[in-house]
Amino acid sequence: MAGDFDDDGADDLVAILNYDNEETGLIMFDGSRTHGLTGSGSRPPGPDHPSNLTTSDLNKDGHPDLVVTTPDSREVLYGRRGGLSRLKP
Repeated sequence: MAGDFDDDGADDLVAILNYDNEETGLIMFDGSRTHGLTGSGSRPPGPDHPSNLTTSDLNKDGHPDLVVTTPDSREVLYGRRGGLSRLKP
């Protein structure tokens, strides 16, 4: 799922990480306006065993938020300067 989740003016990429069902979660690749996606990926907060991602500005603050669903629940990660957060701004 692409979006400027850290408010730096460049789209980032968040994907579901599922390595042989042993290591699950989210992985985020930081976007750069001059170099595209950078780094080896970081692990933003989020639930174990995510199954779907969608993005929308749910709290209408001008930053895209990420909705993560699992087989049993859903969680909102709020976009803000510095990255995704479980805390609502």
